[in-house]
Amino acid sequence: MCDCMFWRIWTRLSSSSSFLPSFSFGSASVEYCVGPASDWNLRRLIMYCVRGALFRGGKKFSTTVDTLSQREPDSMLAAMFSGRHVVCRDPDTGYVFVDRDGKHFRHILNWLRDGVIPTLSDSDYSQLLREAEYYQLLGLMDGIHSVVSKKREEDKDELDSELTRTDIIKCIQSEKVRFRGVNLAGLDLSKLDLSYVDFSYACLKNVFFSRANLHCAKFRDVDAEGSIFHNATLRECEFTGANLHGALLAGANLQSANLQGPASSQFHALPCHPLIDNTEDCTDCTG
Repeated sequence: MCDCMFWRIWTRLSSSSSFLPSFSFGSASVEYCVGPASDWNLRRLIMYCVRGALFRGGKKFSTTVDTLSQREPDSMLAAMFSGRHVVCRDPDTGYVFVDRDGKHFRHILNWLRDGVIPTLSDSDYSQLLREAEYYQLLGLMDGIHSVVSKKREEDKDELDSELTRTDIIKCIQSEKVRFRGVNLAGLDLSKLDLSYVDFSYACLKNVFFSRANLHCAKFRDVDAEGSIFHNATLRECEFTGANLHGALLAGANLQSANLQGPASSQFHALPCHPLIDNTEDCTDCTG
């Protein structure tokens, strides 16, 4: 059975708090109190990552709402405990249930505290990235891809790209830049000004375009499977016939972008976020 995560809110001692007896779940015993619903900044979370039934082998995490909200104020975690939304809790224990794998939550929590990307295997980075996508932690996603891209550039045997990031930076100093049909697979092109660049027919598999300016860039018939475009500027870009299978477009500005083509509907979007509406005015976003 997959891990599950149970959270309960624990309010610090205050004059209006009412105490309840301690309770025991599996090997965990916690005394808790419940304070005013509006006192979100004083709230503290007790989180259980459990494997199987009856909390056996469960892991307990403790943190504050400030930790969950300050580094990524637009994330799902921040929204859940902002006080603006009603959170469904177990009536008996007060736990909030999130149907996710709790294995890597300690890495997420540590990153929220200090901003440091953990050292993991490639497979663990992939799993952590999926959790970061779910919680909409864009900074963590950015950091993971930066670390992975750096490892790829250091390993020449695994990097199939015909050019390096340094080569790209030199090229974009020219007035008109074309990378038509060029293999750029796996490159980190984040935060670069790539506006008006012609990438038509290029291999852009697993390219990291996070926060790049790609205004009016051409991606006609490119293979951009697994590429990351989160928080990138994609206004008026042309993706006709592009393979965007598994591509991540969370937070990207797609105003007036042309996403026509048989493979354009296969890109990966994050769960719906009430504050993000990035596909407005797209042309045929659903293919």
